[in-house]
Amino acid sequence: MCDLDMFPEFPSFEANWIPIYFEPILLSGERITIAIVIIDPSGDFKIFPTLREEVLDSLYGIKSKNLSNIIKHCEESIKKHLKNNKPFELWQPPFKGVFQGKTTPAADDSVFKVAQQAIQRCSSLSSLSMAAERDYDDELKQSHKISLRWQETVIKNVLTKMPSFEDYFKVKIAIDRSKTKTQFGFLSDRTAINFGVLSGFGHSSSLNTIKARILDLEHLMNSNSLVLPEKYAILIKMPKQDDISISDNIKDKLSDTIYTIQDIGQKSNVTICTVETSEMAANKIIEIAA
Repeated sequence: MCDLDMFPEFPSFEANWIPIYFEPILLSGERITIAIVIIDPSGDFKIFPTLREEVLDSLYGIKSKNLSNIIKHCEESIKKHLKNNKPFELWQPPFKGVFQGKTTPAADDSVFKVAQQAIQRCSSLSSLSMAAERDYDDELKQSHKISLRWQETVIKNVLTKMPSFEDYFKVKIAIDRSKTKTQFGFLSDRTAINFGVLSGFGHSSSLNTIKARILDLEHLMNSNSLVLPEKYAILIKMPKQDDISISDNIKDKLSDTIYTIQDIGQKSNVTICTVETSEMAANKIIEIAA
């Protein structure tokens, strides 16, 4: 006799997911997944970008911002289309080289879980991001490279708006009688700012780096220099809340880490600012340093 209680419950969330592809070289046939659109039976929808900012930077360098803008325009176009209750298959991409993939039904415990199913099936770049923590042999070196790459992107965004800030970035100074110079991400006569990245991968090394940069700010603050900045802050890049390449466990871990960092910052009188993009970081620097 079959005992129905032995079977697991059917997932509570059902929906269709559709990948959105981009062809970097027109007519080449090479396509990458730039977003996942999820639509439930009631017509509610959610759009998940699949490429993280650091992935775009690694792949396309100075052209990554152009692709990021294309993705944002596509998202807005899809939202406008679906809000008017039009069938998604009738959506017309706003750019050449953008294509709608086939619709796939799925079920899981939440819209985020369905999205993760989708990227594992059609977005190798996002899937590689999810597996990155296991694949990096040198966690510290990789964490450092990601942080430096992000810092360079932030600097470029700031200088586009405030060219006069150029001399304030990557400033090295000797604190008190130290023979070794300490580098600060941004240092003016009024403001000292350092940078950090919490990506969810290389977690322990990223946390140690951020602690060290807070300590550098604290040393400067308590030094015997005749002229000291008035404001001290650290900008920390965090994954977006709807980043489907990050598991729920890692997101919880990141939240706990931020609480720890904020506690350290409060004791050190260093302002902790979390941002999701280099554009947000650039605006925050201008706001603090103005």
